[in-house]
Amino acid sequence: MNNTKDLLNNLNNLRLGISQMSVVVGRPDLNVQYILKEVAEAKENGVDIIIFPELCVTGYVIGDMFEREDFIRDANKLCDAGLIEASRDGITVIVGLPVYDEKMRGEDGVIYSNGVRLGQTVKTLQPNYRMFDDDRHFYSLRKLAQESGEGLERFDNVFPVTLKDERIVKIGLMLCEDMWHDDYPYNPGEILARKGADILVNISASPWGWQKNRKRHSVVKKLVSECRVPLVYVNNVGLQNNGKNLIVFDGSSTVYS
Repeated sequence: MNNTKDLLNNLNNLRLGISQMSVVVGRPDLNVQYILKEVAEAKENGVDIIIFPELCVTGYVIGDMFEREDFIRDANKLCDAGLIEASRDGITVIVGLPVYDEKMRGEDGVIYSNGVRLGQTVKTLQPNYRMFDDDRHFYSLRKLAQESGEGLERFDNVFPVTLKDERIVKIGLMLCEDMWHDDYPYNPGEILARKGADILVNISASPWGWQKNRKRHSVVKKLVSECRVPLVYVNNVGLQNNGKNLIVFDGSSTVYS
């Protein structure tokens, strides 16, 4: 883990932008259009890193649309076409979208920085309860690690980002359930901190629930205390309809240190 003094010096005056966007389900074109508008505004305000929620490009509750390879590839092309160019001027952009390759379909966090698609990581812990059905559609990093016979540490999910002032900040990227690790054999946040992350970023699509925010604060404060690394939690707002349930997302994005 990082030395606390060095960590604070490295994050001094870091300007973060958080977009709790209301995602339009099944419309990557409209969502990318909104994301680009937010990125342009963030640039005007001198933001170093702007963060968007989990699956902000497609929506979280689109069911079998996740099975369509053409839909996923088109969503990625839209992102690349807009965000590679938009990230050229010293701003880093983090978004969530499904990614498809010849081996697997994953639910990813993707980082654009300095005019390139810098990297992406697959969700480690996937919920499969209530309205959640992640394993039906996606491979998890946990499953990839188990099948490869290697630990999670070998996968690249800490990304060094070069800021406008040439500082390098190492971002440990997580997705939603990855910080709710108590019922799993892995603690993704602790692994990312051990790999040298300066800051943890958790992008989420977390529905509203009674007293959920209180529980979230408790879970994340414990995680941050153990890892000694700040965490930025970014959730979306609005309502999504999966054909069976109307799901309300509660935002409540927070920076923990």
